[in-house]
Amino acid sequence: MGVLAPLNPSPKASSNSPVPGAAAPRLLCYLLPSVADMLFIALLISLAYGTPRLLLLNDPGIGWHIRTGEWILQHHAVPHTDLFSNVASRSWFAWEWLFEAVLAKIHAWSGLNGVLASGSFLFALTFALLFRWTLRRGAPFLLALVFVVLAVFASTIHALARPHLLTWLFTLLCWYLLEKNTRRVGLIPLLMLIWVNVHGGFLVAFVLMGLILAGDVWQILVAPTSPGSSDRNSLRLCGVLAVSFLASLCNPYGIRLYSHIYQYLGDSFLMHHILEMQSPNFHSFAAKAFAALLLLAVSVAVANRDKLRPSQVFVLTFFSAAALVAVRNIPLAVILLTLTVAPLLNNAQMGNRLRNFSDRMGAMESNARGHLWAIVFTLATIAACANGGSLFGHRMIHAGFNPERFPLRAVDFLAQHPIDGPLFTTDAWSGYIIYRRWPGLAVVVDDRHDMYGSEYMRNYLEIVNGEKDWQEHLTGTGAQDVLVSENSALASLLRLSPGWELLYEDDQAALFANRKK
Repeated sequence: MGVLAPLNPSPKASSNSPVPGAAAPRLLCYLLPSVADMLFIALLISLAYGTPRLLLLNDPGIGWHIRTGEWILQHHAVPHTDLFSNVASRSWFAWEWLFEAVLAKIHAWSGLNGVLASGSFLFALTFALLFRWTLRRGAPFLLALVFVVLAVFASTIHALARPHLLTWLFTLLCWYLLEKNTRRVGLIPLLMLIWVNVHGGFLVAFVLMGLILAGDVWQILVAPTSPGSSDRNSLRLCGVLAVSFLASLCNPYGIRLYSHIYQYLGDSFLMHHILEMQSPNFHSFAAKAFAALLLLAVSVAVANRDKLRPSQVFVLTFFSAAALVAVRNIPLAVILLTLTVAPLLNNAQMGNRLRNFSDRMGAMESNARGHLWAIVFTLATIAACANGGSLFGHRMIHAGFNPERFPLRAVDFLAQHPIDGPLFTTDAWSGYIIYRRWPGLAVVVDDRHDMYGSEYMRNYLEIVNGEKDWQEHLTGTGAQDVLVSENSALASLLRLSPGWELLYEDDQAALFANRKK
């Protein structure tokens, strides 16, 4: 970038005199928004600003996460037994306690507007950093942008205001540190201290480090080289792995957390029936975006296979396969694919005009360093949340649970006509009911499937589907009231059952009470 000539040049300017105008380009570097900043702002606005039908609140678990955090803050302890069902003695691993405590603080300060804005901020920050760091690793500007946009669209398949958003961000940070291959990998154990207490996805860090070490061993066996820095890096990584494991034990459940996660992930019944653990449906837009990114990444990786280390091949293969097995793994896969594969490309693969444009945009992006506008929009969002969602007299954020997905009117009826419960409802509605009616009303099942176990959830499905022993299983839950979809099989059976009375019905939900209670 050229330097502007002074307005009144002196014929003999001192060599130590500041050059007037030199500050202007430097100032522009801090004032002009980068594309990463604009991506952050666009994602923040699209996810946080708008109507109650926004994407991030379309999950029932948000409700019980908030109430769990409130309990933690009130009792200054982490629960080890259930809080929300009619069986208070049931053992429960609240492994996301730190996230829940922070979420409860945010909710107490600004309600669901703050919850929505926080989730939007994490989503936007993750993909803005992904774009920035992909460029920093050498990816051409336009090609990096294509990868990141596809990654954003693909990740909307599991974009919910839940603690796994932190796992996305921490996975990006962990892989970036590992790929830089410097002493900064020593930060991973510090990251683990937070990660293990916010989400079970902390295991991703061990998978990444394990695959890197496996790649190093493979390289030694297949293409041995003289000992050197690669051996020292492997030893350093082994030390980081060991310290990270010790750090992961700093959670309320210690080593027992590992056995619980192993039992949960090893339960074939739950893995086959939980929606987010199932393979993606490639008829959806997000899944199509993932398929496009995966095909693009595979073609680039094959064409540039000589540039990939064995450890990178192992990581890409493992997480791509994991994404094809379970929907919830798609965001992790696209983050790793983008940060690893996009830098293999070069501008020579584009036409002259596109190449020149990409080079100019890349140079501008590297010079932008102030991030002023991203900070401004973040502060504006915080101000809106603090003011009930309004900014400059206009309602900007109007967060709420989607009335098309959750029984808002039926729960309003419950608020006006309280029942004793316990209440049987679907795992898709129970978190919302916990949010609205706990502690006055206990549920008999919700979406904490790892706590209930496969046998209990198998009986739950038989009840919901109205199968042979539904009445016996429903009695076994201890439920005295039932709230289900008005056109469900269970609702039809309860209408015909003399032991149940219809208390409320609309075009979405039906509420029944046990006449024998």
